[in-house]
Amino acid sequence: MTQEDRDKFITMELDIKHTKESVSKIETSVNNVNTTVSKMAQKLFKDEETGEEGYFAVIKSNRVRVTKLENIKVAIIAVIGALGGVFGWVANNLLNK
Repeated sequence: MTQEDRDKFITMELDIKHTKESVSKIETSVNNVNTTVSKMAQKLFKDEETGEEGYFAVIKSNRVRVTKLENIKVAIIAVIGALGGVFGWVANNLLNK
């Protein structure tokens, strides 16, 4: 084994060491991402094992109520707009005479 072969072997050992460290860091990062995504999925969707409802299930069950509230809001805005239009028409006719 020549000196050049020894140098290449030492370089290869260091490269393997750095690669193992990088793989270890990547595994840790993937585990963290997996844990976070699992927690998000548990909060968003219904959990069949525990029966806990997720945010999407709660929103879906309250959708009708939100729609009714939106309809009431639109009706109130329409009534206020109509009253404002009538008041403006009356004021315009009274001021022009």
